[in-house]
Amino acid sequence: MLTWLIAAALAAPDHDIVPAAMFTLDAPGAFAVDRTGARVVFARQRWDRDLDRTAKDLWLLDTRSRASTRLTFTTSDEDQPVFSPDGTWIYYAGNDADGDRQVMRIPPTGGAAQPVTRAEDGIELWELSADGRAVYYTTDAEAPRDEAFKGLRTSHKGLEYGGAALKHQAVHRLDLGTWRTEPVYDPKAWIIDLSVSPDQRYLALLTAPDEALITH
Repeated sequence: MLTWLIAAALAAPDHDIVPAAMFTLDAPGAFAVDRTGARVVFARQRWDRDLDRTAKDLWLLDTRSRASTRLTFTTSDEDQPVFSPDGTWIYYAGNDADGDRQVMRIPPTGGAAQPVTRAEDGIELWELSADGRAVYYTTDAEAPRDEAFKGLRTSHKGLEYGGAALKHQAVHRLDLGTWRTEPVYDPKAWIIDLSVSPDQRYLALLTAPDEALITH
């Protein structure tokens, strides 16, 4: 039903479908519903001729009137929107002024977006706590790889080897009241997904030994 409402808010075609029409298609992506059910925020993907690629912007849909309003106007992709519990903010993943991926927020009424996290080199995964008082996020790090070719690397140091560093991620917590960040957990592994319990006592992680080089 929600997907239908979002699709209905996008312009319907008024011409025959030809190959060039592929560049005029819009598609709704990740979305979130506020607690009242009156508003839906969603990522709208479209082809941007100036950027010569697809781009994602955030839009707000009124479920009663089915009117949609564009919220973000940047050259980067905005995605993964969520409402704060009180509905006063929309948190999402976007780029800061330096081009690094960060957690951002914007009022549902629109306006200037505010960077929430300020992680060096940006963030990867993130989640807003159930009470809206904290943001959990992951950052990349590297560690020496303990592998079968360690002896070979030692005896033939003049060669350049690939894959010497093991990429992994660590979890951090940003308190939205004090704006202080603290480390939470470093599994020394690549984090594929994370989920924070409603009371923030537990953190569930899906991990792998290293970053996936091939995905499908």
